[in-house]
Amino acid sequence: MLEDLGKLGPVEQTIASARQVTTFLYAHTRVLDLMRKFLGKDLVRSGVTRFATAYLNLKSLLDNKKDLTRLFRSDELNDLGYLKKAKGKKANKVVRSEAFWKNVDMAVNFFEPLANVLRRMDSDVPAMGFLHGCMLEAKKEIAMRFDNDENSFKVAWDFIDKSSSVCERNWSVFEQVHTKKRNRLLHDRMRDLVFVKFNSILKLKKENKSRDPILKELNDVLEDDRNEFVTGVVPNANGGQEGDHEVTQVQGGASMSQEQAKRKRPVRPVKKKIRSLQSLMRDVSEPAASASSESEDNQDGDILMQVQSSDSADSEDE
Repeated sequence: MLEDLGKLGPVEQTIASARQVTTFLYAHTRVLDLMRKFLGKDLVRSGVTRFATAYLNLKSLLDNKKDLTRLFRSDELNDLGYLKKAKGKKANKVVRSEAFWKNVDMAVNFFEPLANVLRRMDSDVPAMGFLHGCMLEAKKEIAMRFDNDENSFKVAWDFIDKSSSVCERNWSVFEQVHTKKRNRLLHDRMRDLVFVKFNSILKLKKENKSRDPILKELNDVLEDDRNEFVTGVVPNANGGQEGDHEVTQVQGGASMSQEQAKRKRPVRPVKKKIRSLQSLMRDVSEPAASASSESEDNQDGDILMQVQSSDSADSEDE
């Protein structure tokens, strides 16, 4: 659901604009130190999936809107000189745009109710019994955030009704323990294995009770080399990555073509022997001639046998 919402035109454009701001702040050490000084923390956050990361970062931008605008208006950042460069000008323009902040608020209103459902499902509350009610509440909350204007939230409702139709969890602790390799376990042994495994799951949940299930735990956000809000490299639909600049794409394509040219060896065409028409006629005529000669020999032999038999019959009569 988050992925489908993230591919909407306005939401995707908002994510791209937000990425321009974060990559500028994290591309320079002095700018990054100044940003952490104004905010008192990191701006970028890493999620367990790409669009969970997008939601977390848009929410972080919205929560730190005042500090970010104060940072870009400060004399300390202007004195560094980075705002005069191309990336700095783009980031400064995005932060000062009220239309951008309205789009960020719109995207967060799409994402946040579903993210709350995801957090609820990963808690100690029995998930399947409350899933249907939580999804209905999320749909109502999305509608309320858009003032019940159906034209604004109808597309989000359609996405929710489409992913939720195939949601299913078909694994249990017993099915994980009782496999085909262990189908001869005794009842006491089986009960003990299920008891130990289920209690280990409860212990792990208790230790991670305060953990956000959609947030990836990292010592430093700079360690996440797949975070597009830090690197500026967007993963494409084919599993690869797309850069922000066309120059890198051209250079990358040239290097790939050179490597492919080195790996590919020239293939020599196979020369086929073309037989002449005379040789073909000779092959056809030779079996026919041999067959005719054999038939003539057989006929001569039959005539000779007949003559010999007639001679023997005459001698008997005499």
